[in-house]
Amino acid sequence: MKTSLLITLLLVVRTVGFCSLGTYLIYGAGKAKRKFNPAVPDPATIAEEKRITVINSLQLFFPVAIIVAAYEAGFTRIYTEITAYGWIYTAGSFFILALVQDAYFFGIHTFMHASPGRFIGHHVHHRFLNPTPWAAYAMSGTEFQLQNSFYVLIVFLLPLHPYVLAAYLVFSFASNVIGHSGYEIWRGTSRVVGSSEVHYLHHKLFKKNYSLYFTFWDRLFGSYVAGSSRPIGEER
Repeated sequence: MKTSLLITLLLVVRTVGFCSLGTYLIYGAGKAKRKFNPAVPDPATIAEEKRITVINSLQLFFPVAIIVAAYEAGFTRIYTEITAYGWIYTAGSFFILALVQDAYFFGIHTFMHASPGRFIGHHVHHRFLNPTPWAAYAMSGTEFQLQNSFYVLIVFLLPLHPYVLAAYLVFSFASNVIGHSGYEIWRGTSRVVGSSEVHYLHHKLFKKNYSLYFTFWDRLFGSYVAGSSRPIGEER
């Protein structure tokens, strides 16, 4: 129980810290002029994003507790000795995680936008048409647990070192914050890697750009739309 509570606390600090930093860099440091939609969301909307994100981050205790209990019982494939799989696999497992999660997310995200998946409540997340970093976890509790079920499943399927998993959790949420910032970090010109503009367009167009990190699933299934070539900050 103590281990689960400590890990959850660290994840909550990560969530609040990254969201706060992202919001400050965009608004407090005067970077809002480089947002795709230059309009600033009203305070009530941002407050709602904060409320839902903080509540959901506390609910991370449930998947964390399952993973910790399963690990302590010897049921997971988490390993602590790097020599068990070698440095090459240990480093490479980070990228394998990204590839597998991207496929998982594309599948459930597409399902949530289809009629049979509407019970999950993805519309809660799409209330935020001009999102801020605080929208990263602003979704229904059902969707939040469905997304985080990926981690519960993957520790039973893929050998993972705790350091790799910890680093990936930092990377994944940082990517989430960037994706919801509405702020251009890099142009979405890659045929493989997505961008914050790609996800901004998902919030705007709804039926496009379902993937998490990469663009090949959307390209394969015809749901990809690229960003425009208009100057940064011009109204889309």
